[in-house]
Amino acid sequence: VWKTFRSSLAGENLLLELYSPYRPQHRTHLVVLDLVAEALANVTTLKVARMDTANNYVLPEFELKDKEKSSSVYFRGARSGPWRRFAPKGGAGRAEELPKQMLRFLHREMKSAATFDLSERLNWVNAEALIRIRRLKALEKDYEKKMQDEWMQKEMEEFERYKRLGKFDNINL
Repeated sequence: VWKTFRSSLAGENLLLELYSPYRPQHRTHLVVLDLVAEALANVTTLKVARMDTANNYVLPEFELKDKEKSSSVYFRGARSGPWRRFAPKGGAGRAEELPKQMLRFLHREMKSAATFDLSERLNWVNAEALIRIRRLKALEKDYEKKMQDEWMQKEMEEFERYKRLGKFDNINL
């Protein structure tokens, strides 16, 4: 990827997410960029991409010191200017707010090349974010509960096995 990265960008507006697959709430953050990409699917002057930093070489121009960091989003205009880093307001912020902030950032950075109606796209992405991210958070919560239950079951089985083997017979209380 990195060998052809620069040449494949010639004359393109690019929104790029550099992410670690080990970040907290990984699936939720994948949905954020997917929502932005879907909202701007008809904008032919923009590419939206993501790159896994754990499994790919990251070019030094991104100045990414910690490859395990949750996520960094960059924009580069068609005129090959410097990479502009997206910094969400209020730190990482709520996941539901990130797609809207990212759209505003893109609209501001693309200036006259922004050929999309910002208010229309914001309304769409807001409605979709509320639905998808809340659903995903519920799934993640269910998954976490299931993993906890499985762990507890294994611990109880281990305890019962130790009891059968007499491991607790010599304990003086």
